[in-house]
Amino acid sequence: MKKISIIIPLYNAEKYIEKCLYSIKRQTYSNYEIIIVDDGSKDNSLKMCEKFKNENKNIILKIFTQKNEGPSSARNRGIANAEGDYITFVDSDDYLEENLLEALLNCCEKDTMVRSNYKTFKGNKIFNNKTEKHKILVGDFIEKILANSFPGCVWGCFFETKIIKKMKFSSELHFMEDTLFLVEYLNNIKYVKFVEANYYYCLSNTNSITLSSDNILNNVKSFNKSLDEINLITKNSYEKLIDNKKIILIEKELAKVSKFKELKAIINNQDFIGIINKIQKEHINSKIYSMLLSVYLNKNLLFIYIYVNFRKGLKKIKKLGEKEWNCQ
Repeated sequence: MKKISIIIPLYNAEKYIEKCLYSIKRQTYSNYEIIIVDDGSKDNSLKMCEKFKNENKNIILKIFTQKNEGPSSARNRGIANAEGDYITFVDSDDYLEENLLEALLNCCEKDTMVRSNYKTFKGNKIFNNKTEKHKILVGDFIEKILANSFPGCVWGCFFETKIIKKMKFSSELHFMEDTLFLVEYLNNIKYVKFVEANYYYCLSNTNSITLSSDNILNNVKSFNKSLDEINLITKNSYEKLIDNKKIILIEKELAKVSKFKELKAIINNQDFIGIINKIQKEHINSKIYSMLLSVYLNKNLLFIYIYVNFRKGLKKIKKLGEKEWNCQ
């Protein structure tokens, strides 16, 4: 019987971790170990995990603690202590359908990463996502990730331990570091196979957030570095998709700006200017984003500020419409 190592990076997840752990306990496949790496939680998450361990002594549950270093560091520590034939990652606020592990294991093949489909949830509401049903080439899967057709996350995947033990998540990055890790792994295999009807349930986090200019700049620099690394790994095979991904993510980050002076600080920042200058306009496949690139290059601050707030308004209207629809 193949053994599965389930790695859970933990940070302030007291609202969700119990449901997560019990969804693993209910799995139809039982030859697994759970590895929890607490990344300096300040709530009762760690105590809840220890309580679960004491009440379920038949389950192999390893708990490690460390100061807050981020999910990449926690996942790396989990990998280092994994003893299974396959490794899978579960976020502490997510949960699994009861036969997910068995279904994924049954589909494992040589040179193939097995991937579950997923649904998102918020409260008691579950939202369906596009379902993939087939086995595809690694290159086609990378295209789906870069074109935003499928999340570039590491949860819901089965990784071969003998491959993944040679790899590490980048602790220097905090944005798209999981996508970078996933593409690096895919570079070692040939296919991705989807399990059609067995789901990973992912918490939907659509709350808007306002960040400082420094935080936004750090996010932009982080995902830019991740995408540049992906471009190197894939030998420039997806340059157009990567440039489109960058301009879309930049727009999303700028939408978190609340004050004009903060927007000005970002647009005039030399690192931001360098990132914008490297995006090739002929790669952008949307007229709106092509126009935005020109506006960024020309530093038309007033237009950018008006556009950002216009987009924010549209999102609020859309969210209100969704709430009204859900109440009917």
